[in-house]
Amino acid sequence: MLKRLVLLLIIAAPLFALIAQEAEITLSPVEIKPQAPFRYAALIMKGDYAQHGDAFQRLYQLAASQNMGYDIKIFGIYFDDPSSTPVDQLNWLLGFPLEEGQHAAEPLEERTYDYPLVAAITYTGPLTDQMGQAYEKLIGTVMSSGYRIVGPIMQRYVTLPTQNAKGEWCGTVEAVMPVEK
Repeated sequence: MLKRLVLLLIIAAPLFALIAQEAEITLSPVEIKPQAPFRYAALIMKGDYAQHGDAFQRLYQLAASQNMGYDIKIFGIYFDDPSSTPVDQLNWLLGFPLEEGQHAAEPLEERTYDYPLVAAITYTGPLTDQMGQAYEKLIGTVMSSGYRIVGPIMQRYVTLPTQNAKGEWCGTVEAVMPVEK
């Protein structure tokens, strides 16, 4: 019986480590850094952020159909505060940088991200309300450092979201906020 228990613990240890790892949230220090302007293709969205899954899929399909491939680095730009904007009125987009010579066609829009200075933090963990920790740290650092926010928040998806054992979407996201002194 003791041998079975020891064997079970040996087999289960990596699983417990994986579960513990999935629940972990990591935050980088906030960094104020220059940001070169870049052109991007945008899929304009309105309404509930729960549309992200369908929007990701549609953006990949549109990129492929416009011969831009599937190896695109997606980001989201969020124009409204979800704590004070009705869900059906939230304005946001998903986009990806365009390489030299690439041009987006409808229904994608070409836009330019032109904020020379940003504050950024990298978050790894569930893409849920727990991400609020990253935004609290980011905004707190921006304000306490004498900067002000001058544009919408961008989330760069460093890794593609995947589901953990609890069914939560998890990943690594860099939250970027345009700032100036």
